[in-house]
Amino acid sequence: MACVRVFAFLAPLIALAAALSGCSSLPPRQEQIATSALADTGETPLGVLAAASLEEARPGESGFRLLPTGDFAMDGRLTLTRRAALSLDVQYYHLQNDSVGLQFLRELRDAARRGVRIRLLVDDLYTELL
Repeated sequence: MACVRVFAFLAPLIALAAALSGCSSLPPRQEQIATSALADTGETPLGVLAAASLEEARPGESGFRLLPTGDFAMDGRLTLTRRAALSLDVQYYHLQNDSVGLQFLRELRDAARRGVRIRLLVDDLYTELL
């Protein structure tokens, strides 16, 4: 009987503590530097190649290319990262702590060490801690 009274007393306190822990605050927001895409990339080797490719297809319009397989897409990302000369704006959906994710991050690091500006947007849904 005493055990039931202790539980009846502690249960609301535990529920209150759980509810209040959900009200904890976020860490302070870090100062962010506003950046934007670079517009003067047309003279870089990849910029010249992209402009020539687009002009062949539809002059004056932008475009994209579908990459048929995952291996082909990864090779394309790595090649573009290795050849970048000025800036990389990368949007990544599923970055994991595996050989592919780590290889891509190493290539971005190496590009940054060469002086390439890196802007990385990661959708962290399902992203593991690296």
